[in-house]
Amino acid sequence: MDRGNLLYVHVQNNGVGPLIIEKLIFTKDKKTFTRIDECLDIDTKAYDHVEITSLNKKVVMPGSFLEVFSREFDENMENEMAYYRSQLSNLELKVEGVDIYDNKIIVAKSFKWFARHIGKPEPLIAG
Repeated sequence: MDRGNLLYVHVQNNGVGPLIIEKLIFTKDKKTFTRIDECLDIDTKAYDHVEITSLNKKVVMPGSFLEVFSREFDENMENEMAYYRSQLSNLELKVEGVDIYDNKIIVAKSFKWFARHIGKPEPLIAG
C-alpha cells in the first residue's frame, strides 16, 4: 500500500483457513535475505517490521494479515517517502508457508510498483 502518508507491505490471508507463515525471503540484486532490514538502507528504528524464524512462525487467520513493513509519515515528508519508495522498489518478497493440512503455500511479489510515485528527474536543458 502506498496511499497518502502511509507505506506498508502486508501478507493477506484470503483463504478459508489459517495460514502458517514459515519463511519470508527478500531478494535484492539477486541476493536473498530473511529480514527486510538486511536489504534496506534505512534505520530499523524508523519503521515497523517483522522477522520470521524457524522458532518464530506466524499464523494469519482468514481475512487477516501479517504486517511485514510499515511507516506512516508526517506531512511535508515527501522526499523521505520517495527515498523509502526507492528502497522498497528494489525488493521482491517470497512468502513460504503451509495450511493446517501441511499443504505448501508459496507466493511471490515484486515491490517495483512502489516506484510509480517516485518523481521523474527534471530534463536537462542545454543553454
